[in-house]
Amino acid sequence: MPRERSVVFLLLAIVTVGMTVLLTGQTTRALTITVDSLTDDFSDDGKCSLREAIQNANDTSDGQPREDCSAGDPAGEDTITFSVQGVIVLSGQLPPIVDDLVLAGGNDITLDGD
Repeated sequence: MPRERSVVFLLLAIVTVGMTVLLTGQTTRALTITVDSLTDDFSDDGKCSLREAIQNANDTSDGQPREDCSAGDPAGEDTITFSVQGVIVLSGQLPPIVDDLVLAGGNDITLDGD
């Protein structure tokens, strides 16, 4: 009898841990969109601007991102990183951010909204 209880307890513990990992994994999923241009436009130039990255983070409904950037994730928080250093001179107001979004620019990026 004690051995049967041990087996049942062990199986219950395994199922509990497995469910926790599955549920936690789904809620913490996130995608990274990398900005590799200091321009501030929507052009099909093969480079991902900050404006395009924000738009892709917002526009996840159809799964078709702007060609220059990765798509955002409708099920998680997106992160925008920068592979360039310098100043991005904004040509106007950036698109509104409509979902959880992390901008990870560190000290290498400056936004100039002159």
